[in-house]
Amino acid sequence: MLEIVGRFALHMVVGTLLFAVVAGLAVLIWVGTQWLEKMGVPYYIFTITEGVAVLFFALDILCLVIFVIAESLKLLRLMWTHAWK
Repeated sequence: MLEIVGRFALHMVVGTLLFAVVAGLAVLIWVGTQWLEKMGVPYYIFTITEGVAVLFFALDILCLVIFVIAESLKLLRLMWTHAWK
């Protein structure tokens, strides 16, 4: 049982770190859009870039939630089958 929980914990840590990297990139894009706004780029370029940054971040959060749910369900299934052996 400890092996199953350990594998789950490892997956959660590695998966969360990967999602944190992607979220960091989304924040960098957002900071870049703020810089573009201060530089006086046309409004439509600023708006599109900001929209891409927000979409990128939102998709990352959605994928993280799906990942956590899927891994949790897999853990519960493995624990259930292990308990009945």
